[in-house]
Amino acid sequence: MFTALVRPPKRDFIALVELDLSFSLYRAVSAAKVALSTCDAVEFQFAYGNVDIRSTIARSDFECWIGEDLARLEVTVDQVLSTSKITPREADKVFLTGGSSFVPAVQRLFAERFGNEKLTSADQFESIAYGLALIGQAEDPDQWAVSA
Repeated sequence: MFTALVRPPKRDFIALVELDLSFSLYRAVSAAKVALSTCDAVEFQFAYGNVDIRSTIARSDFECWIGEDLARLEVTVDQVLSTSKITPREADKVFLTGGSSFVPAVQRLFAERFGNEKLTSADQFESIAYGLALIGQAEDPDQWAVSA
């Protein structure tokens, strides 16, 4: 849990909104998430003016926070396999892309399902843009749309 050191959390929240610091906070949180991909714990710090938010974040806590997302990801993988009518054993390669592919819990999910030897990746961020560009050039880009 985050702890505000200088003022009560409600005042820090108001200051974040009034000073338009949401993007700066987002970047600090993103940096902590990236660090948790290689460290068991990170020291989160966001300081601006009178706002001073600090906390130690353990990877195990982060993985609990994203537990529902991981469960949905697992269900989605099952749906893709079912729709494709293949088993994990029949998959030749599994290409992991995007920032979430760095999260150890995500990597474990795919390794447990497909085997570590089948996992591959490239430039996790550039590959997304390239894939979207290919979809944009497709004759029927709507085939890639997902409805909720």
